Amino acid sequence: MMPAPFRSVVEGILLLSLVLTCVCGAEGRTLPDTVLTISEARSDTNGDFIPDHLGQRLTLAGRANVYSGVLHTSRLSVFLQDAHAGIELYNIDPGEPIAEGDSVIATGTLEMYEGVTRITRATYKVVKVNRPMPRALALRVKDIPSEQYEGMLVRVLADVTRSWSDAYGAYLTLRERADDTDSIVVFLSFRHKPGIEFGSISVGDRITVTGVVGQYVRGGPLNTGYEIYPRYPEDIRILGTDSRSYLIVVAVSGGLAVLALLWVVAMRRQVARRTRQLRESEQRFRNLLENIQLAAVSLDTEGRIVFVNDYMLSMTGWRREEVLGRNWHELLVPSNGETAKEYASQLGTGTVVPHFEGEMLTRSGERRLMAWNISPVREADGKVIGTARIGEDITERKLAEQKLAATVLEKEVLLKEVYHRVKNNLQTVSSVLAIQSDSISDPVMRGMFLDNQQRVRSMALIHEKLYRSKTLAHIDFRDYLESLAGSLFRTYGVADNITLKVDVHDVDLDIDTSITCGLLINELLSNALKHAFPDGRDGEVSISMHAAEGGGFSLSFSDNGIGFPAELGNRKRDSLGVTLINSLVKQLGGTMTVTTTGGTKYVITFSGS
Repeated sequence: MMPAPFRSVVEGILLLSLVLTCVCGAEGRTLPDTVLTISEARSDTNGDFIPDHLGQRLTLAGRANVYSGVLHTSRLSVFLQDAHAGIELYNIDPGEPIAEGDSVIATGTLEMYEGVTRITRATYKVVKVNRPMPRALALRVKDIPSEQYEGMLVRVLADVTRSWSDAYGAYLTLRERADDTDSIVVFLSFRHKPGIEFGSISVGDRITVTGVVGQYVRGGPLNTGYEIYPRYPEDIRILGTDSRSYLIVVAVSGGLAVLALLWVVAMRRQVARRTRQLRESEQRFRNLLENIQLAAVSLDTEGRIVFVNDYMLSMTGWRREEVLGRNWHELLVPSNGETAKEYASQLGTGTVVPHFEGEMLTRSGERRLMAWNISPVREADGKVIGTARIGEDITERKLAEQKLAATVLEKEVLLKEVYHRVKNNLQTVSSVLAIQSDSISDPVMRGMFLDNQQRVRSMALIHEKLYRSKTLAHIDFRDYLESLAGSLFRTYGVADNITLKVDVHDVDLDIDTSITCGLLINELLSNALKHAFPDGRDGEVSISMHAAEGGGFSLSFSDNGIGFPAELGNRKRDSLGVTLINSLVKQLGGTMTVTTTGGTKYVITFSGS
C-alpha cells in the first residue's frame, strides 16, 4: 500500500479531474445562461444600491468561510467568497452540509434582504478541498464599511466602547481608539450556534475579532450599516486594556508556563482535529473514486500500479490484490501500446501527455479502447512521483463511428456512380444529336442541333467533374470553364485567331448553380464564337468570376468583336439564345447589364445560394 500523504495527493488530483469533468461536462449542460463571478453578481453599475442582476437566476462559485449551521441554527446561511468579493448563500431548507473551506457551486436567485445581497432558493454542489481557508483580511475599522468587503472574512484590532443587546441579539461597538469617530459593530444573533459569549468582554477591553462582514439597511439605502459576524469562540480574543496592563506585566513570568501548557494542549487538539479531517477527506475521496463510472488508476515512477478503483477492476476482470504492485505496461497494455520506456521518458522530461486514446487488455485478453486523461503527481517540492489516470471506455462509440463512416463512404460511391451514369446518358443524347445533325443539310437547322448538342455537353461536363471531384457538393469552377471553353472551340472550329482569358479564383458553387452558370456561359461563348468575329477576324474573349461586394458572385463575360450586327436587329435580340440567357439569369436570381461599345460585355451578379 502507498503511504498516506502520497495517497492523499494522488486522490486529490483524481478528485480535481473528476470535478472539472462533472461541472464542465454533464452538469454544464444544465447551468443557466448567466454564469458570473461573485463580483459580477454584486455589480451595481448605475449606483442605485440595487444589484444589476437582482431577481435573476444565476450560477456562481466561491469558498465557504463558515460552517453551515453556525450563523443560523435552522436555516442555511453561509457566506461564499473568492479573492475579490463575498456573498450570502441563504435557503430556508439547510440542505447538504457545508464546511469552512469547501468550494461551493450554487445556482439560485439574486435577492436583497435588509440590504444584504444573497443567493436564495439555490441548488448547490459542495466540492471538498483539502487545503485551509485563506487568511482573513486584516483591516482597519474605518475601512470595513464598504460593499467591497461584504461577505468576506476579515480581522480587526480595536477597543470595546459599548456593549448592549436587544430582541435580535448582542452587540459590541469597536473603535481603534476611544476618541475615534470611526466605529464598527460586532453582532451576535440569538439564532447563532451557541458557543460565543459577550459576557466576559467589558467596555475598555482591547480585542481582535475575526468574522464575516455583513450589511443591513434601516429606513432606506442612505441609512446603511455594516457589522462583523463572529463564527466560533476562537474568533474573539481579549488582549487586555491600558488600565490593567500592569497586571499583565506582573503576570508574564508566572504565566509563561501556563501559556506553554495551554499551547501544547491547543496544538494537540489542533493536530487531532486536522488528523480527523484528513481521514474524513481521504475517505470521501476514496468513496467518490469508487463510485464514479470511470476507470481510475495511479502509477509510480516505475509504472507500478499503486491505486485502482472498483469500476476498472470490474471492467478488466482482475482482483485488486492481483494488480496492486504489478507493472501497468506488462499487465494491461498490449504490445503495440505505450511502452515502459516511453513512460519513463515522459516522467524524466516532465512532458506527460495529458490526453490520449489507447487499447487496454482485460484478464480474458479482450482489447478495450480507452480515452485517458493523465496528470502528473508531484511532491510539495514539485518532484514528479507518478501519474494519475482517469479513463472512459470508448470501444462501442468507436465501432459506431467506424460503421457510420463506412455507410457514408458507401453512399458517396453510389452517388458518384449516379453522376457517372447521368454523364453517360447526357453524352448519349449529345451523340444522338450529333448523328442527327449530320443528316441535316439546312445550315440553320444544323446549327440549332449543334447548339443543343453543346448545351447537353455542358451539363454532362458538370457531372463528369463531380464524378472526379473529391467532394460531391462542389466543383472547381475554373477547371470546369476551361474544359467547357475547349469543347466549344472545337465544336465551332475556332482557329488561333481567337484567344481566351479565364480569371476565376476561389469560386465554389453547388451543383445546381454550377449547371445554370455553365449553360449561361455556354450560350454567351457560343454567340461570341459564331457572330463576334466574322471572316476569321482576330479577337479575344474574357471570362472572370469573383466574389461580389456585399456577398454573392459577379460573372463578367466580354469580347472585343463586332457587337450586335445592325442587320440582325430585333431578330437577333429575340432569338432562342438571348431568351435562354435571360431565363438563366432569372433562374440564378441575379441581375444583368449589357454594353456593346467596342464589343459586347455582360455583367451578371447573383447570390450564389
